[in-house]
Amino acid sequence: MWSSLQLVRLLSRIPGPPLIEAVRVRPFCTSAVNLRRKDLSALRGKLPPEDEGVVGEHTLQVSPSLPQYPNLETHQQIFDGMVYTDLPIIHIKCSQNNTIMSIVDAKTEKITHTVSCGTEGYRNCKKGTNVAGQSVGLSMGKKALTSGQRTFRVTIRGLGPGRASSIKGLEMAGINIISVTDRTPIPNNGNKPRKARRI
Repeated sequence: MWSSLQLVRLLSRIPGPPLIEAVRVRPFCTSAVNLRRKDLSALRGKLPPEDEGVVGEHTLQVSPSLPQYPNLETHQQIFDGMVYTDLPIIHIKCSQNNTIMSIVDAKTEKITHTVSCGTEGYRNCKKGTNVAGQSVGLSMGKKALTSGQRTFRVTIRGLGPGRASSIKGLEMAGINIISVTDRTPIPNNGNKPRKARRI
């Protein structure tokens, strides 16, 4: 490997008119780049591991051997002594910042219990985690069991981090979930987005 000074000396020995009259030589150093890489790798080592979520949260396929459920006969079936249409419903709203659950009686359409991440003691950005969603599911399940209800239908709205973990919390509490309905609104075209921030 030739240095720039050695190249200048070689070119000056070539016979003929001088090719280079004045050359500025600047040292080439790579230590700053290497130190920066080491700093980044040390910083990455100190970061906490990325949250994997709940088992099954990122699954895309369902076993093809399972029968289609619910079907046309489901609405007349009896679960735990109640017709499917009379079962109470647990509504779950999962946003990026919170998970809210409420139990609605199917006959009267009145809310009997409500639990959110804030009522469970989570504050600020911790409300938008899957751990908070699971604890909301556990406490809602305990409330439902103390009121004497065990079998529910579940409807879920939103794409927040507490989506799968809240249902897991309900199962851990001992709730018998008959069906899970996804009621996430899908905008066909939607509203006009707000203007971009000018920085």
